[in-house]
Parts: sequence; C-alpha cells; structure tokens
Amino acid sequence: MRGNIQKIPMTANQLSVNNYKLRGPIHFIGIGGCSMSGIAYILFKKGYKVQGADLQENSYIKRLTELGIKVYIGHKKDNIKDAKEIVYSNAVSCGNEELVLAKQKGLEIFPRGQILASLMNSSAGIAICGSHGKTTTSSLISFLFLRAGLEPTFIVGGNVIDLDTNAHVGKSELFIAEADESDGSFLMLSPLFEIITNIEEEHLDYYKNFENLKNAFLKYIHNIKNGGSLIAGGDDEIVKNILMSHKKNIKAQIITYGICPTNLIYASNIHTDNGKTCFEVNFKGKNLGKIKMSLLGIHNVKNALACIAVGLLNGIKFKEIAEILPGFRGVSRRFQIKGRYKGALIVDDYAHHPTEIKAAIQMVEELKPKRTIAIFQPHRYTRTQYFVREFAKALKKVDVPILIPIYAASEKPIPGVTSRLICEHLEKLGTPALHFENKKEVVAYLKKTIQPNDIVLTVGAGDVYKIGEELLGKN
Repeated sequence: MRGNIQKIPMTANQLSVNNYKLRGPIHFIGIGGCSMSGIAYILFKKGYKVQGADLQENSYIKRLTELGIKVYIGHKKDNIKDAKEIVYSNAVSCGNEELVLAKQKGLEIFPRGQILASLMNSSAGIAICGSHGKTTTSSLISFLFLRAGLEPTFIVGGNVIDLDTNAHVGKSELFIAEADESDGSFLMLSPLFEIITNIEEEHLDYYKNFENLKNAFLKYIHNIKNGGSLIAGGDDEIVKNILMSHKKNIKAQIITYGICPTNLIYASNIHTDNGKTCFEVNFKGKNLGKIKMSLLGIHNVKNALACIAVGLLNGIKFKEIAEILPGFRGVSRRFQIKGRYKGALIVDDYAHHPTEIKAAIQMVEELKPKRTIAIFQPHRYTRTQYFVREFAKALKKVDVPILIPIYAASEKPIPGVTSRLICEHLEKLGTPALHFENKKEVVAYLKKTIQPNDIVLTVGAGDVYKIGEELLGKN
C-alpha cells in the first residue's frame, strides 16, 4: 500500500459530522484529556478556530496554549459565548454548566467519539483497541510510520517520549488512533486496519455483562472497510474464540500475532540483552530476522508484533522496521523510568487493571531489585469493587505494597468501597500492606525507608505519579 498513500490537503471546513460541516469556533469541554487535546490539536492544524476548558492545567493544555489556543481553567457559562459547536468528553457530567447552556442555546453538540469517528472514517484509518496495550501499540505504530516517512496523522493516549507529543498532523491519508471500547464509541469507527490486542471482562458498568462486550467487539470487526485487515492478538483466548466462531462471516483479511507458533506472525527466541528485549520475527512460515527494542516484557513483544504486522501491510520493509524500532523509548506513564532517589529506581506505570499491574510488577522483577515497593492508587469505585480480590492477588508478591485512596475520575463514591478493602484481602493472602490517606504521607514514608537498589513503582490511572515526582523534586 505504501506507494498508494495519497497526500491530503489540510484545509478547514472539510470535516463533516453526520452530514454537518464543522464551522468553528469549536469549544472542547474537558480539553485537557489525552484524546480531547489531540483532537483539538488536529482540528486547529486543519484551520479551525478551537478553544476549550478544563478543571486544571496539564502538559497537554500547556502545549495547546503555546499554539495560541484559548483554554479556560474552570467551567463557566461565559466560556462558550463565542462557540458554534461543542465537543465533550465522557468524563464530563450532564450537569456541567457549559454543556447545559450549550443545549439551551441550541448549539451543535458532539461527544468526543463522534469527532474521532469522522476523522477516522474519512481516512485510511488504523484503529487500535483492546483491554491492554492500546497506547503502547498505537504509539509504536505512529513512531514507526512517522520515521518511515509515511506522514501519518495520529492521536495516542499518552505522550510519546521520542516525539514529545500525543498528536501529530501528517500529509497522508493515514490516520492512527486508539479505539475506546469502554463506552461503546469504537462502534462508530470504520477503519481500514483494526488491531485488537486482547479482551478481558471489564466495562460491565456500561455493557452489563461479558457477552454484550464480546458482541460489541464482533460488531467492531464487521466495521472494517472493504479490502481492510484485522490484526488480532492470537494468544488471547477470548479473541481466538471470537475468530474461530465467526471466521466465515468476517470479510477482512485476518492476521493473528503472538508468541504461539500457530499465529501468522509470531516471536521466537525471546531474551534480554543488556536491558533490551530481543526476539526473532516469523511471518507466514518465514523467519524475517531479529528485533531489538528498549521495551521490556512479553506483553510488549506482542505489542511490537502488532506494529510490525501493520507496518508490513503498509509496505514498510522488515529491514527498515528493525532499524526504526530500537529508537522507540516508550510512552509517558507506561513503565516510565522517572529517575533515582538514594540509589533506588523510581518507575511509573498507568496500570489500573489487575492484568496490567501483574505485567508491570513482572517487568520490575526482570530488573532484579533489592525490594519492590508498589504504590497503587485504584481508579474508579466500580472497578475497585469488581476487582478487589484480583488487585490483591496482583500485588501479593510485592515486598512493600502501599495503597492510597481511590481516584474517583467522574464517579460518585460507593458506600463501603475503599482502597482499604484491597489491604484487607492482601492480609488474608499473607502479605501485609500499608495504607496512607494522601500522597504526602507516602513521600514522607519513602524518604525514611527507601534503600539503595530498591525499585519504587507507582501504579494507577490517576495522579499517583506525583509521588515519584515529589520524591525526585520535580514538583
């Protein structure tokens, strides 16, 4: 496909959402989110007048304001006085005063997923979804395609360290983005290439049961454009069962990847060498050669295989892929090494699901620390309630597990559901756990007890990373 990639002009007013042409000014409610800030950036680069509001400043907002985009800190009715269209994130409550006024004024209002779908569906889209690995996989693909000169546009769920951005506007028709299965918005997407990393039983607050979630993924697969491809994690039992049960009805080309040799593309001879992960890539029965990369863990080998597969399908030669991937240093908050304190390594990871936490702890173990100190901030009350036992099991091998209060996101508290429940289950498993009421208490404890060659791992999708930054004097 590489030779067939078309260049597209970056002109304003070319984006239609349900036959409505965006005009601007476009106001983003919750503009500081990863995806929201990325969409705002892309529309700004397309020539639209963009503005937004959020509760507090962050690195994404700072980047937008440096471009001249007006961002209000705090939500007020007056913020939308000049807006013609509204885009809101799913973290925004229906009682948000900007959203309420926009409805009263009869403004055009779009959920984030609808704008993303319009960008994806008007392009040669590459959509990455699944329970785990979305951000790393989408970042790997974006990095590879950009370095290979394919000029993609992309939005990813974190700051790509080597590119220092979460979004980029390229000159080709290629568009790379994460697909969000948590709220069903991925069903609005119609990409040319779909990547499904894995499927686990989650988001049941939206889907009600696991069967509904699996059916949603099947519908998503049927959304692939004619002539497109499905790149699926073939080691995952749920993904494998969906493919086996419905293979005859799936029109797209199916490429499975993983470490099992039954996959169409698989990794062999996996080992580490001086802190790097090395493996050989086998595709359609042929050994293509070796890959060496900075990312640790079997799960990242699988993420890289998905990237390699979609790269090959888009005409990038394996030799070029093998030259580019070693340069990828990862994504912010994805097993990110923040620095050292008194000889201890400080690492941060976005993990907020038991499987992700296990993977992060396994990567710590590969570094052979004196002790592992893991500070976990559960994300959302519903998730904590559902996975309390699994969280305890994921943390039980840690030398010093520390819990801090739940990061609510947009949820209301559930009576009786606190992070102390995880501590109680850890005690039952024979692993004493510590609980602190705030991050400052954790920092004070670490300063007193940390030892050389310890690894301190902060885990969670909230603001637990601030503990490491405070320890290192970065706050």
